[in-house]
Amino acid sequence: MTAERLQTSAGNNVAVVPSIEEGTVVLRVDIDSLVGLRFGVPHLLDLFEHYGCKACFYSVMGWEGDIFSVLRHRIWRRIFRSPHYLYARDGESTQNARSITRSYGWGEILRMLFFPRKFSRDVNILKDIIERGHELSVHGYIHVKWNCMTQQELEREVDAMLQAYRHLFGKIPLGFAAPLALENDITHQILASRGIRYTSVLATESVYPYRGATRSGGMLYFPVFVRCAEHYIPPIEYFSRFHPVEDPAGETAKLIDDAIDKFGWASTFMHARNEGITYLSSLKQVLGSIRERGYKVRTFEELYNGIVRQEDSSSLTTGEMA
Repeated sequence: MTAERLQTSAGNNVAVVPSIEEGTVVLRVDIDSLVGLRFGVPHLLDLFEHYGCKACFYSVMGWEGDIFSVLRHRIWRRIFRSPHYLYARDGESTQNARSITRSYGWGEILRMLFFPRKFSRDVNILKDIIERGHELSVHGYIHVKWNCMTQQELEREVDAMLQAYRHLFGKIPLGFAAPLALENDITHQILASRGIRYTSVLATESVYPYRGATRSGGMLYFPVFVRCAEHYIPPIEYFSRFHPVEDPAGETAKLIDDAIDKFGWASTFMHARNEGITYLSSLKQVLGSIRERGYKVRTFEELYNGIVRQEDSSSLTTGEMA
């Protein structure tokens, strides 16, 4: 990929020349429900293995939510606002709540609210993700809290998330994906100070990786840009539920094709609870299309390592010339 194609909208951030092979596709999987972890992830692992794909899994390390977190972060603080809180976009809480009610059913919602269970207790499934060659990074600790938090609360949330991951795997993860796509400079500063090296970003107009400003530790940002609608809905889910069409898989595959034709690569995302269960047949068709076209499915971890090697090589060459 040439430098001429790196016209990004990264603001004050610094675009990098990505080590991304033409025809690369990145698949991001968000694990934000216990049903998705226990039933969706095994389905996805078998499906990815069948098609020879690697994926980036981002898991909640605590639980979805509980009655106290919902009341405090999704209801009370939305009514009594404060400039000290990190807020969801306007209408996000309502849209997300309706989506959850339709998808999960009241039995599962009551289980979440009154009998929450740590995802990290299903350690065999999480370890299986890594053992089968995929990337496993993090997606928050208590998912519903990513709506209205103070900086101090955000720091505690990040620390709990990383501590849970370290307890299972003896190290911190390489990457992070923000629940509800809610992240800002403060989030990135906190993550970088704890050793997170990249974030998978939905809320960006960039289509190429870029380095953050110095204040965010020079963190790498990997955009996920094959998505739908203003609330960042996965394309298979969008074409199946929010804007139903006859062939959701075909529409999703077309978006991936268009992105590769225009930008040389594509990155998209899904939820283990939806594409791993409800829309599994559509995902199977999309993966078949990816294989038929000869696209190469990579993880953000692989892209990160490629960019770091390229930067290290560039620095070494510059030093030798000096």
